Amino acid sequence: SSYQRESRGLLPHIGLDWLVTMYEKKLNGILADEMGLGKTIQTIALLAHLACNWGPHLIIVPTSVMLNWEMELKRWCPGFKILTYFGSQKERKLKRQPNAFHVCITSYKLVLQDHQAFRRKSWRYLILDEAQNIKNFKSQRWQSLLNFNSHRRLLLTGTPLQNSLMELWSLMHFLMPHVFQSHREFKEWFSNPLTGMIEGSQEYNEGLVKRLHKVLRPFLLRRIKVDVEKQMPKKYEHVVRCRLSKRQRFLYDDFMAQAS
Repeated sequence: SSYQRESRGLLPHIGLDWLVTMYEKKLNGILADEMGLGKTIQTIALLAHLACNWGPHLIIVPTSVMLNWEMELKRWCPGFKILTYFGSQKERKLKRQPNAFHVCITSYKLVLQDHQAFRRKSWRYLILDEAQNIKNFKSQRWQSLLNFNSHRRLLLTGTPLQNSLMELWSLMHFLMPHVFQSHREFKEWFSNPLTGMIEGSQEYNEGLVKRLHKVLRPFLLRRIKVDVEKQMPKKYEHVVRCRLSKRQRFLYDDFMAQAS
């Protein structure tokens, strides 16, 4: 049925073809789809597609989503050996056994604490979730991760641009330092003129905007929900009423009595 195809397979909007093409062309990129369009599952689909290349892959994520990444990887790629890297210093050292995993999931905090160990390893894919965490090229985090040894790099973020166009340069230089090399030139060619347009000190320059799009388009894929909503399954809302336990009812009534 169509429901089974949607629940078991990839929906039409999934950008797996783009990710695979980037890999085959030996390019790094940014998957910048709006939140809710499945950046996690698209990334897992890429690793599954590369199943003959067993890694090792390093996925760096916010601490709050480490468990979700582990669950999704085990659900969709049961053949992978997954290492969720956390714990005390002694526990983490034991986990760093050679060839004990295909995919390592860890947090930005821990990868910095143990960066010497991570830098010694050769990673097939270095994947950063919520990649806006490296938007500041002056930060220790950006400078440390920049020197990691990886064959390919993939950044995931729903907000590739937040405050300044130079944040985008930080991401692009992290991906391809030999292509997006000069901070000064990018600022002079794109950031300063676009800032002037936004602030009203410069007239709108359509040619400049098109040139920026042309420069970024090969390396960045972004879709928003409005673009793909017809390809997505219907959304259903279910209201589930849960009875309070005696203890919960007591605490609730006590709180309400104090509030009144």
